[in-house]
Amino acid sequence: MLMSEVVEKPVSEISNSAPSDAPSVEVYAVYGVEPEIQAYAMAKYSRSALSMKESLREISQQKAEKFLNTFYFQYGHRSIADLAHIALAIERLSILAAIAVADEQRWDGQERSTRYQDFKKSGYYAPDFGEDHRARQLYRETVDSLFAEYESLSDRMFLYLASITPKPEEMKQEAYERTLRARAFDISRYLLPLATNTSLGEIVNARTLETQVSHLLSHTHKEVRHLGELLKRAATSAAYNVNHESLRKLVENVREVSPTTYENALIVGETETSYAILKVQSSRFQGPRTEVRSHLRQGYGGQGAEWEGCEKRQIGEPGEVSG
Repeated sequence: MLMSEVVEKPVSEISNSAPSDAPSVEVYAVYGVEPEIQAYAMAKYSRSALSMKESLREISQQKAEKFLNTFYFQYGHRSIADLAHIALAIERLSILAAIAVADEQRWDGQERSTRYQDFKKSGYYAPDFGEDHRARQLYRETVDSLFAEYESLSDRMFLYLASITPKPEEMKQEAYERTLRARAFDISRYLLPLATNTSLGEIVNARTLETQVSHLLSHTHKEVRHLGELLKRAATSAAYNVNHESLRKLVENVREVSPTTYENALIVGETETSYAILKVQSSRFQGPRTEVRSHLRQGYGGQGAEWEGCEKRQIGEPGEVSG
């Protein structure tokens, strides 16, 4: 063959010569799936050639829980729990407790900002002093005095900053005052005691939530241990559904048309987080504190600095002074 007979094909012509039925990449978001079912569908990628749409169509709540119990607990594939996420709101807890909640290696959340918000009316956590009335009175007087100083300093700093910071002509008065108050709070917030009430939201996967609950339940402070119980309860009970009221009205309209359909539609009003992973795991922390220590030891493999620190701490008794 002569060199003159060699003809190079354009790149576009070569690419178009591929079979028309070649598989194409598909990307889609998934919405409205419960956490453990979503974890099941994602975990199925490692065991099945089914698409996620196909896995979600053929799955049931009971099947997802059975799958997770088998592969998560019996086979030890703990990474499956990383695929199930839950959003939790934790409100009116102390700043001290908030620090304990956020003390996780893999944690995503947001707390009320002491820099941008006025905390003078937030209230504070008061531990159980039992019959020690003197300690209770001293505690309240101390915290109240800190809040009084916080409020006074915030007001004085705002006036001082306003006196030395002219308002730019292009800035609205409301924005100007808001900016100065944020700067004032940024200075006075160091007077806020750790007992000050705050709120936070977190989005965590099931594995992080499991370890988080374990850490909180083994904490030295009663408030934090109680918070661990509340987190466990929130993750295994019906979640708040922002569409509950509108769905309830819809269900009532269905009742007028078909009573039978109405009975079946009642479940629409509530969404179960029903964390299959955490539900089984949480049953391990129902016994006395000695059993809690035993199960925590199993969780940490009975060794390591993390467990040693937990084991050596004296888990407080009811009525202890927290703070």
